[in-house]
Amino acid sequence: MPERLRSTFERLEKAVTDVYEGRLAPQKASAMASLAGAMVKIIKAGENSAFSLPAQLEFPGLEKWYAMIRGYRRVKPRLAGDPPSEPTDDLEAELDEFERKYGKVKLPEEWM
Repeated sequence: MPERLRSTFERLEKAVTDVYEGRLAPQKASAMASLAGAMVKIIKAGENSAFSLPAQLEFPGLEKWYAMIRGYRRVKPRLAGDPPSEPTDDLEAELDEFERKYGKVKLPEEWM
């Protein structure tokens, strides 16, 4: 244990006893432990000069995938009144072909 953390450890050790015996609120002890943990992380980061966070995702084509996702953010959604961007003639022909092949679909009526 680094010398500079010995007093912090002793305080936390005493806090465990104080919480158990009711002299210290558990919330305060929890805050102390959280701060001590942050101190340890900072000290360890300083000891390791090549400190860096590991990549969260790593696979071939990652940059291309991120570029694709960023591109989706730039796509303007079509509003209800906007004309369709694709030709409707092909769509109408496909619908007619479907109706010829399968017949017209009638939705059931609701009865109350």
